[in-house]
Amino acid sequence: METKEVATLPKSEPGALYETQSVEYASRQLAQLQAFVKANMKEGRDFGIVPGCKKPSLWKPGAEKLLNFNGLSVILDPVTAQTIVDFKSNFLSYTYRASVINPRTGAVLATCDGNCNSAESKYAYEKDARKIMNTLVKMSQKRALVGAALIACRASDNFTDAEEPQDDVSESSPAKDTAKPTKSAEPSGDSVTFIPKQVTTKEGSGAKGPWKKYGVLSPEGDWYGTFDSELGEAALQAKEKGAPVTLTFSDDGKFKTIKTLTA
Repeated sequence: METKEVATLPKSEPGALYETQSVEYASRQLAQLQAFVKANMKEGRDFGIVPGCKKPSLWKPGAEKLLNFNGLSVILDPVTAQTIVDFKSNFLSYTYRASVINPRTGAVLATCDGNCNSAESKYAYEKDARKIMNTLVKMSQKRALVGAALIACRASDNFTDAEEPQDDVSESSPAKDTAKPTKSAEPSGDSVTFIPKQVTTKEGSGAKGPWKKYGVLSPEGDWYGTFDSELGEAALQAKEKGAPVTLTFSDDGKFKTIKTLTA
């Protein structure tokens, strides 16, 4: 992952994130960062421990919190020159650039490029790369955002950008290795991970008696449905906590039906 700090704020701006710092001021800023992390960021949701890394790994929700804490914005742009779409060889590669902006001045504080491609070991099993196009795009965006946040917020002493185990989506997946599928059935079909934007319920009665259907809406606007109350309730709880879910589903072209769900 390429990272590059682009600009800093002038010393004259009061409270600027990048003003020239005295030892006392720098120590105070560091203490504020550590206090914020302790009070507002949760392990397993905003960051986590990756085997082999000495520092906790920053995840997307945590990166967004750090940016918000510092009053910063981020812009994600595709690096078109580095995009490769080759369906004949079943190879896709996407690169996005995250630019962290100070909205008060418009200054670009840091940039970071994030890449994701279908040759990575966790995607190499997919025989039709078109099925994971969205996943590759989202993962490249996520990698760029996390890297840029670490630079702009000067949080590299606290975190690394190593990815959490089995993370294969754009949305941060803070579920620990001990997380188990709500259903023990073997996962089948396509798989996605996201924080539910909305979970709805609809009840009715048919030839087989009363029924209750759950609808789970992803941030991208895709609906996934299930009549299984255990899966539906797990999705509801994840929505309330702002936690991600990983689900496998079947798609008949009209409905996306949830097969398994990990919360």
